[in-house]
Amino acid sequence: MAPTLTHLLTFALAGVAVPLSCTVAQMPAPPKVSEDAVPHEIVVTAEPLSKLQRELDTCLARHCAPKEDIDRSLAYAEGQFVAGDYYGSRQTLLAARRRNARFAAELPVEVSSLHRANARLAGLNGASDQERIDTFDMVGALKAGLDRRDAKVMLARMEVGDLEARQGRPDNALDTYHRIAAQAHRANLPAVEAFALFRKAALLSAVAQSNASYRSSAREAIAEVERSTDPAFAPFRNGARLIALRMLPAKKQAAAAGAILATIEPVDTVRPLLAYAPPIETNSMTVTSDGSDNSEWADVAYTITSDGLVSDVHPVRTSARLNDRWLAIALKALRERRYVPVKTKTMIGFPRVVRLSFVNDMVNTKGTRIVVRSGQTRVLEIDMTVYPDEKAGSIY
Repeated sequence: MAPTLTHLLTFALAGVAVPLSCTVAQMPAPPKVSEDAVPHEIVVTAEPLSKLQRELDTCLARHCAPKEDIDRSLAYAEGQFVAGDYYGSRQTLLAARRRNARFAAELPVEVSSLHRANARLAGLNGASDQERIDTFDMVGALKAGLDRRDAKVMLARMEVGDLEARQGRPDNALDTYHRIAAQAHRANLPAVEAFALFRKAALLSAVAQSNASYRSSAREAIAEVERSTDPAFAPFRNGARLIALRMLPAKKQAAAAGAILATIEPVDTVRPLLAYAPPIETNSMTVTSDGSDNSEWADVAYTITSDGLVSDVHPVRTSARLNDRWLAIALKALRERRYVPVKTKTMIGFPRVVRLSFVNDMVNTKGTRIVVRSGQTRVLEIDMTVYPDEKAGSIY
């Protein structure tokens, strides 16, 4: 079955998310793996929920400062999420937002993180309208305390563009990426500019696969990334070359792959850059929802090799009621992913753990205002990998 436009938009944008706390150029390197220590089993760990809840309750009882309140709330909500309690995590975050949203001017990054976490959990709970509102609130919180030319603000706006694309508004997303790239260029932030232009090229190439009228724009967007000689563009130039390969007719891709891969530039990569991800075919995941506020989920570990292939894909743990057929479809799609090759002598694999959530959106019953769970399942992915300089298990 051919992938739908929604599938293409979702996976064209997967795998290159950037933390709000840093620019692309400042992101920490991934953990080094010795040749004798390539992991075959990765375990997702977290502090005991009882401890996290106790710390939050103690904080609130003594009327702790807003920053500590936010930190404790995020930690507890994250623990709930890791345990699979999506609804409880969302309620913890909503309460924290009610207490602390008014402090955005003095704590823009912290309050923005709170809105971002709310947006993420809203999406995971199938509340797409609320996800959109919370995502815009995330940007607004940063603007309340930071200059609009700050890289953090631009990267947050990039998430707005990603959301527009995922929710079926590609023209809005393209306009967002274009504006960010132009602003980053004026502010001399080449890494942010490159990131925005790459997003634009990836999205246009995805749309072009189902609408041939976008092919010319997609090729020009790819060329725009490739033309820059700035070192900050290097990983994105590599990614653009692989996107260009995807634009060729299927029968020509194999012959062209060798020549394109030979042009890959050696980069001191910060995280593997996803170049191709086949859609997880959610058309075959239609179910009758039981109305639960907790989506089914799976934590999946895999290794990205230095040549950009995926190996050792296996589930680490899953929710109790996850459909085995859904999991098999998702694992197959992960195995077929391709990342930008990395030329390095110090590392032979990038370990990664992702949480796949199988979400049934909340929709209105036809002809009424009654809200029910859709019978159509879609898959959302969150990177659960622990990177240096990030707290263990951080998803927000």
